[in-house]
Amino acid sequence: MSLLGRLSSIFPTSGESDSRTRADAFPETGLRDQRTPDAILLIHNDPATPSSADGLGWTLTAWRGAELQWTVALDAHGVGPQAEARVAKEVAVRVLLDRGVQVEDWSEDIVSTPRVHRAVLST
Repeated sequence: MSLLGRLSSIFPTSGESDSRTRADAFPETGLRDQRTPDAILLIHNDPATPSSADGLGWTLTAWRGAELQWTVALDAHGVGPQAEARVAKEVAVRVLLDRGVQVEDWSEDIVSTPRVHRAVLST
């Protein structure tokens, strides 16, 4: 089963349609111009027991409904694949703040493989 399939119960379903193409939704296209995501997830794909071939370590993903808006690997921000969740969350907050997204807190670890934390966004 794909990562999207495993995470489908975590992010909300949106009744809105978004005309953006997937290529337009990634960080290099200007996140500040995009609508606020419904969900931002911090995912840990453990290199010792990887759940997919898609990137190992800590990754931020933003979703609008079931559509992936953007993804950022935290290894480029100094968070190694075996870093503790606390460290990954601290760096993720800074990365998101640089993109105009404020995080109030993180949900408890959602029991899944890979491990997933959901950002509680400021309103």
